[in-house]
Amino acid sequence: MNFNELGLWDEPREWTLIEKKKKKKGVEAAPVKNCPTCEAMLPASARLCQFCGHVFEIAELAPEEGGTMVEVKSKVPVELVGKRTSELSPTDLVELQKSKRFAIKFIWKLARQRDDDFLKKYAELAGYSRGWRFMQKKLRDGSDTNFTLS
Repeated sequence: MNFNELGLWDEPREWTLIEKKKKKKGVEAAPVKNCPTCEAMLPASARLCQFCGHVFEIAELAPEEGGTMVEVKSKVPVELVGKRTSELSPTDLVELQKSKRFAIKFIWKLARQRDDDFLKKYAELAGYSRGWRFMQKKLRDGSDTNFTLS
């Protein structure tokens, strides 16, 4: 929490007008290398000397010994892989929401693009209220959601 770092509002503090010295970012020279043929100073990323045409060898890195290969799997449920978003059912959208692979606003947008029955079924499965459905319909229809009191 913020009060752990800064303290509570009513704690006594030492106030001063002396500014703390700020650290200056160091300005360093760009990395360079010398050409073995003509001794020209070149950027470290150069692969060819622009003065004599010397080609620098690119050192190949050897694979590390003793490493372990791990298969990285998608968080998307297996039965949904390869499906188009237009083919997803309300149950599929709830499963996608539970996987936390996509932002919730994206899933809501997918649900909004369908008809009212689809939106109602999704809202029931996800546990949303009628007010949520009302706001989604307003967003879908492009109606003004700003209400004014008179």
